[in-house]
Amino acid sequence: MKNSKFIALLQTFSGKEIKRFVAFAQSPYFNKNKNVTALCEVLAKAYPTFEDKKVAKATLFRCVFGAEKPYHDATMRNLVSDVLQLADAFLVQENLALSPVEKDLYAARDLIMRDAFALAEKKLASLDAQLNQAHHTEGFYYQWRMLYYRLTDYLYYKQQKIALRNEALQAKLDNLFHYFCLDLFNLYSVMLNLQQTSTAHAFNFEAVSAVWEALSAMPYSIEPQIAIAYHMAALSRPNATLANYQTLSNALQQHRHQLSSDLVIRVNVFLANYLLRHQAHQTSTRALCLQCYLDNIALHQQRGEPIPAWLFNSIADFAYAVYGKVWALQFIEDYQHHLLPATREGWLNLAQARICFYEGNYADTIALIANNVFFHEQGYFYGKPFMLYAYFEQDNYDAFYGLLDSMKHTLRRRSQELSPFRYEALKNTLDLLPQLYRLHHKPDTDLRRRLSDMLQHSDTPFHAREWLAQKLGIPLNEG
Repeated sequence: MKNSKFIALLQTFSGKEIKRFVAFAQSPYFNKNKNVTALCEVLAKAYPTFEDKKVAKATLFRCVFGAEKPYHDATMRNLVSDVLQLADAFLVQENLALSPVEKDLYAARDLIMRDAFALAEKKLASLDAQLNQAHHTEGFYYQWRMLYYRLTDYLYYKQQKIALRNEALQAKLDNLFHYFCLDLFNLYSVMLNLQQTSTAHAFNFEAVSAVWEALSAMPYSIEPQIAIAYHMAALSRPNATLANYQTLSNALQQHRHQLSSDLVIRVNVFLANYLLRHQAHQTSTRALCLQCYLDNIALHQQRGEPIPAWLFNSIADFAYAVYGKVWALQFIEDYQHHLLPATREGWLNLAQARICFYEGNYADTIALIANNVFFHEQGYFYGKPFMLYAYFEQDNYDAFYGLLDSMKHTLRRRSQELSPFRYEALKNTLDLLPQLYRLHHKPDTDLRRRLSDMLQHSDTPFHAREWLAQKLGIPLNEG
């Protein structure tokens, strides 16, 4: 049972939640099976470690049915299934408790269906006040407004209040358009960013592109959530410019107090992604990205959420260039516990290997990456390049070319795992490295000029462009 999905679910419960779950199981309204109640009580005593001996099937069976009853596996499986269903119902109840708007929407719908019109009108008036207060700061505002207008439409239809129903229909249509635009822009921007940063999947944007110009002409400024979502989509499009970046950045500063924390987190990510696609090698760019990322760290903590591994990885990397080794190591020490236990070692090894590389400790760089565990489906492409660069720095000919050939083969074989931008950056670097290695041993003015031009003046992406330029002894443009 220790490694079962059911125990994994219970491990996500807080101490207060596990107590409420037991109370939920003890309530005869939600559960009338005394064996289910008994199993929930036993499991709560094993929380949070759920030691093997305490959650072994035979042990749990004895605790529920008594030592005199022989163990029966089918009975135990059915009981666990019943408790899992009860846990699902508990989670639904918990979420409703956290969302009074949704509770009131369900209640209002039932009142209208029962023709309890006076009570329904009172409930809808309360809902309207709640939604007006939450307007821009709640991510589900337009979705909830949609349900609210459906209920008012149906209420006035049943009451035959024609004028009020006409007003409700107009409000319903206006909100539907806002709801459509918000969801469209949010989804469009997310998919565009995924294609640029982490996936090779070719999303089909034909329908969105066909209506983009028409939607661009709409006056979104009066609806901050929609305005922000539109500017995120505009910044994520292939033809985005620095003006799009500045517009979104300004809009965030102007409307931040009216936006949900979830939306602010996304805006910060999109701003950083744009900068990294266009000016990744600049220290000033990393500093701006780091500001966005640290803002997100604070927001995730305010929301009581774990920190995404990619965010930890990015901060650990950029902090070295912006704040130095001591700050970067302190960040790793302070925030490593936010990483999931199953992947923590891999991310920590990568962060430490990068710092070793930046510090010129190439032997430890190689050792950390060589012994690293699998921690991400693209983990190979996060760590192996630094191992390759360390071999270059050591002038280890055999190891360098052996790993170079292996990486080229792996990149071709697993090209569909990477976004086009990341794939091209790695491919271009792997193609350039052997030329750089030859130049390192045999000066060649023409070759050096060609490689310098590629790094300095071309828009072609490269992995570790700054390090490559350093090996050539050239400065990179900051413009």
